Parts: sequence; structure tokens; C-alpha cells
Amino acid sequence: MNRAETGQLFDEIISYYPSYERRVSADPEGMIDKWQAVLQHTPLDFAIAKLKEYASLPDNRFAPHPGALAKVKTELERYYEQQQAAGAVTLEMWDDMRRKAVPPTEEQRRKVEELRGR
Repeated sequence: MNRAETGQLFDEIISYYPSYERRVSADPEGMIDKWQAVLQHTPLDFAIAKLKEYASLPDNRFAPHPGALAKVKTELERYYEQQQAAGAVTLEMWDDMRRKAVPPTEEQRRKVEELRGR
């Protein structure tokens, strides 16, 4: 979700919770920045659907916090992200070793040949 979509989300929240407009209008840019940081990987449609679900529950009398509308990753998604990150680190280490690798010295070659019995 980008900044413009975050603003649209605020409009949607205000339509469900009109008193929330005072809070947003106090520091709109700051609120957008903070919410966008939390919701940057959440599609707007998903957040609006979560808002509708949140607003439909009678206990939710106050506007939601950004985490209530964020897309929560499943355990499997977190596992694959961790595996992908670990694989990227391993590949980077191998590339680094290939770049820095040097052939054995003549002395090392001679000793290996002696050990092999040639």
C-alpha cells in the first residue's frame, strides 16, 4: 500500500468511525507515514475487507490500529522467507569465495604430489 492508498484507507475508516477524523486531522502526514510503514506490504483491498470485518463486530467501538488491518503472514510464509534469505546469504558466500580463491602455490603442489607417491 502506498501513501495515497493509505489516505484512502483513512477515508474509509472515517466513514465507519467519524470521530476518528479529529485524530487524523491533527497530524495527517505523520499518521500516513506511520500507518504506511506498517501496511506497506498489505494491499488496499485486503485492508478495507479487514476494516469491514473489524467494524462488523459489536465490541469494536473504536477505530482499529494499523496492525488490525495488516496482512498477517502465515507460519509457512515466514518459513519460506527465512529459507530464501538463508539461501541468498549462502550463495553470496560462495560467490565471495570464488572471487577470492587463489590456486595452490608450487610448494603446496609439490607436497601433494609427494604424498600421492609420484
